[in-house]
Amino acid sequence: MNGNTTLYNGNREYHLLNVLVFLVIAIMFILVKFGFVHVRCVYAEIGEACKTCGLTRAMSAALNGDLSGASMLHRYILFMFGSQLLLRPLVSLLLLKNASTALVARTDIMLTIALLIPYLYLIIN
Repeated sequence: MNGNTTLYNGNREYHLLNVLVFLVIAIMFILVKFGFVHVRCVYAEIGEACKTCGLTRAMSAALNGDLSGASMLHRYILFMFGSQLLLRPLVSLLLLKNASTALVARTDIMLTIALLIPYLYLIIN
């Protein structure tokens, strides 16, 4: 058994996915917080409103401590991204501690799906 297999406990792809998701969310938060991202809504350009209009502004305000302008959908999306930012390293740590791989993976998947269901409900309604 080589050192690489021992380090990842046979879950190399899962750890890589966790690192990538963590980095994407962290970079997105940093870019929004410091105003490097200015997203123009395609629907707003044609005079239509969509459910996520104002999300970048709401995210920027929330990252600066102001949730007053965020709708329920915006708050939930921020919660969902924030929870994934915390869950990804936690899941990798649990897998590194020789936890039951199948149990950790199933719990991670079920928790992530449980976080997505209210988001989909808010988008549809």
